[in-house]
Amino acid sequence: MNSNPSFWQRLFSYTHETFKWRQSELDYWHSVVYLVNIGVPALIAWSFGQNQLAFVGALGGMIFSLSDSGGTLKARLSNLLIIVGFMLGFGIIGAIVSPHAVWFWLAFLISNLCVGWLSVKSHPLLVSARDGAIALVSVASLPSPDFSLALMLLCSAAVAACTRVVGHYFFPEAEVVLPKPPEREPLNGWNVPRFCVAYALATGAGMILGQARGLSHPAWVVTTILLVMQPDPRSSFTRIVQRAVGTMLGVGAAALTIFVLQTQLPIFLAVLFIACLLPHGATRNYSIQSAFIAWLVLVLYDFAAKAKIDPALLTERIGDVLWGCLLAFGATAVAFFPMFVRKLKTHRS
Repeated sequence: MNSNPSFWQRLFSYTHETFKWRQSELDYWHSVVYLVNIGVPALIAWSFGQNQLAFVGALGGMIFSLSDSGGTLKARLSNLLIIVGFMLGFGIIGAIVSPHAVWFWLAFLISNLCVGWLSVKSHPLLVSARDGAIALVSVASLPSPDFSLALMLLCSAAVAACTRVVGHYFFPEAEVVLPKPPEREPLNGWNVPRFCVAYALATGAGMILGQARGLSHPAWVVTTILLVMQPDPRSSFTRIVQRAVGTMLGVGAAALTIFVLQTQLPIFLAVLFIACLLPHGATRNYSIQSAFIAWLVLVLYDFAAKAKIDPALLTERIGDVLWGCLLAFGATAVAFFPMFVRKLKTHRS
């Protein structure tokens, strides 16, 4: 008798594990952390009438919340400081160097080569370097970045540092929100440089595509590649699908939110509500995490535009993410063609 579970049994088990509610003080505390890290910087900027800076502050708070790796208080604060350093350093380059200049492309490709190598080695600096690369392309995509962006990022970092200190002393049992990445087959030989080069070229192609199409947010294409492309074909394939599906769900939720809420205060309250839900989605799987992030980012854009967001931005988000997924898929196939085919066959079976 075949003891292997059927497809429907596996689907039910996966769905139950993904969506089951886990009531505990720890879950509630993480909601508070995300609420404070995202909401407080946004509220400070909004109180000065700076909705666009509120977007930057909330986005920084989200990044710092998701990047908390746990451990001792010293390690958590050091990790936060390193991430801020990378984001400020690369952000300054993006602000002072034209995105069409040779020096920008040199910094862009070298940084992404390094991110690719760090992902292969599972290096502790991976998250910091990747956040720095995202900051580089994000700031370079802005029409007129200024020093206020750096101040807002520092404000978000200060708030995140405070929540980590409070968590250390009052919630010492707190664990990392994000689950550990699955184990993968280690790379060796020529697979390592091939992956790093493919990783950098894919992000470069995403930046060129964004600039050629005149996208207002070419960073979305590049960021997708930076996040989904993994040094393992099966992991890349899974994250590509999850990113695409999650983004479409998140855009749908954002469209409904923006349609229903027409003034700034309800939109800000919606931001706080999504922030409370984000850690619970982040612990499930990458598709749900992507959905909540897309939902939060687009509602923040509506808040930054003072409830006057361009509806085309919603479809642009989907298009940019899909382009990034396609480029990541192609680059992974090129980097690991024999392994790619073998892993896909294993995944299907």
